[in-house]
Amino acid sequence: MDEMVKETQVWLNKTYGKVSGFGKVPEDGNTGWNTVYGLTRALQHELGITDLVDNFGPSTAAKWDTQFANKVKTGFKHNVVKIIQGGFWCKGINPEDFTGEFTTNTAAAVVELKKDAGIKDTSANVNSDIMKALLTMSAFVLVPGGDAKIRSMQQQLNHDYQAYTGILPCDGIYQRDTNTALIYALQSVEGMDTGTANGYYGPGTINKTPTVNSGATGAIVKIIQYGLYVNGFYSGAFNGQFTQNVADGIVSFRKFMKLPPYTSTADLTVIKGLLTSNGNTNRSSDGVDMATQITSAATAKSLKAAGYNIIGRYLTGSVGTGADKRDKNLTNTEVKLLLDANLKIFPIYEDGGYEESYFNSKQGFADASIAVNTARQLGLPSGTVIYFAVDVDIQDGNMSSTVVPYFEGITGIIGSTEYKAGIYGTRNACLHVNHLVKYSFVADMSSGWSGNLGFKMPENWSFDQFNEFTGASTGIDMDQVAVSGKDNGVSKVTKVNIGLKSIFETDFKRHSEPRLPSTAQINH
Repeated sequence: MDEMVKETQVWLNKTYGKVSGFGKVPEDGNTGWNTVYGLTRALQHELGITDLVDNFGPSTAAKWDTQFANKVKTGFKHNVVKIIQGGFWCKGINPEDFTGEFTTNTAAAVVELKKDAGIKDTSANVNSDIMKALLTMSAFVLVPGGDAKIRSMQQQLNHDYQAYTGILPCDGIYQRDTNTALIYALQSVEGMDTGTANGYYGPGTINKTPTVNSGATGAIVKIIQYGLYVNGFYSGAFNGQFTQNVADGIVSFRKFMKLPPYTSTADLTVIKGLLTSNGNTNRSSDGVDMATQITSAATAKSLKAAGYNIIGRYLTGSVGTGADKRDKNLTNTEVKLLLDANLKIFPIYEDGGYEESYFNSKQGFADASIAVNTARQLGLPSGTVIYFAVDVDIQDGNMSSTVVPYFEGITGIIGSTEYKAGIYGTRNACLHVNHLVKYSFVADMSSGWSGNLGFKMPENWSFDQFNEFTGASTGIDMDQVAVSGKDNGVSKVTKVNIGLKSIFETDFKRHSEPRLPSTAQINH
């Protein structure tokens, strides 16, 4: 507990507790979003805003700059100064005072925050950017687990692109805000003004993305260096010089992500691949996945003729509702059609799992049992990797209580069979269970999901889903899938006929879990 944080909380409740819409903040001396939001609502009240919210938005910013930005100087006394001082106590920066007077000590705290953030202006002026940065839980010092080079990058991005990004965290953690700032930086280099740039790598940014080669210098090279570093392919200086180390990093990145040609040219495929999870969605791929059953040899041959060699298919389940509901499960007939067309198969298990509450160890036991039973009925050979889907954007802090126990349940069953477990999910989900699975099928197509922003590609990636399309002369909706070559998929099947009870009886006695559904229930 921090006494000055508690004093701030007590003052907020005493001063604004009767203001309509303010509510109350905890008086426990612990900094948290509730207190920061309370400071924000208090500021809005002082600005004359009657509809108080927890967000420091454009209206709050504009009113601050109009009413107070030029008034807050040494000697100025007002409740907004006490809000500033309270914000510093919550931020862990000592303003020495909590009096409501803007003293030299308060001014020094402002300068300290600006230097920590890396911005150009190191005066004691307090504009809306500073107020917004102050009234958040964002850290501007290196936090445990943070990377000093990433913090340096964050500070430089604030210094160079504050007009585009505002003041972003400088904690050494590569995160959504940092990733977005890199895209803003690229848009600035491309010539977009602050009214056009949006931090989204869309068509306009794609069309303006330059091609950069060895010998180049400047801001675009620095952005490439940043991108290579956070993806694990560069360890040199962020100096804007396209050196041999940069060239080597690009070649290594291309090879790791399977982005031919394996040259040192940084083109759209490389630059977008460094800054977004889905990369260049117009690139070709060796694989696809789909929820549509292949029912004719002609369709299978069309997929092969389109250049695809491996197809991801679901072991069980259906898609759609009502009149549009249709089976998505792989059948023995379909397996034969695909293999006869010289196509390989990688199996996916997803029969639910669209909500976070789905994922627990008990569900992992049940899903693994159904998946293995189905794989055996289809004759999938020993060593086949079954990819269990986590098709929801679970936040980082919730992974250990959801995805991890779910896969512990899966491996508790599948580990004693002839099959291997894989995961389909965001980069972050895959990274959390890489010790439990053989390979990762990465849901990079969902580029806006938090689990794909600020996370490296898993080393054990086998498949990379990056684009949804309708094509291959089939009229079928499917997803493009890059192939690393780690998992060769199923190229032949065997005849296996075994009852469910004999497969899992031993495992479930060992795990003392509830009995599995009957065969009749599973083959519904």
